[in-house]
Amino acid sequence: MGFNVVGLLTFYKNNNIPDLEPLRQQALSLGIPITVLDVARYTSRDYVLRLKAIAEDYNAKTVITGTHSAQNATIFWLRKIIKRAKLNLFCPLWHRNKYKLLTRLLDLKFRIKFIYADHSIFENLTGQELKTETINEFVQISQKRKFDICGENNEYDTLVMDGPDYKNAID
Repeated sequence: MGFNVVGLLTFYKNNNIPDLEPLRQQALSLGIPITVLDVARYTSRDYVLRLKAIAEDYNAKTVITGTHSAQNATIFWLRKIIKRAKLNLFCPLWHRNKYKLLTRLLDLKFRIKFIYADHSIFENLTGQELKTETINEFVQISQKRKFDICGENNEYDTLVMDGPDYKNAID
């Protein structure tokens, strides 16, 4: 879409520090740096200042996010701080058909592993890779109960293990 991606930015909570090594491996495989921000450590004003500094360091003007719906309301906070940092926000997946988004990832040869799954919904999803059968199962579940097939309600979390722009797959 004409963007030159200059880095990855991820947020985490201080009391729930994930293993950031896979994210570092992603950035390395993509050949770009990663910046990690602790959401419990900063105020909104701090975020604005940090985003301005990051944007200046990388000569960036736009933040691109994979957010595709407002279900968890994070997008409203993100819009606010990005606007205050005088940056643009681009959400290319916003309100797109979720089934088509998931199947497109498989069509493009992305390898995606489930790193967390709500145990009240799934017994053995963690550790598996996204497949067409999994997507179809998600659709069936969503027809019976409140369930976002893209995991926007914390039904599951994923990690991209390989994709078209990766120099090498990650473990």
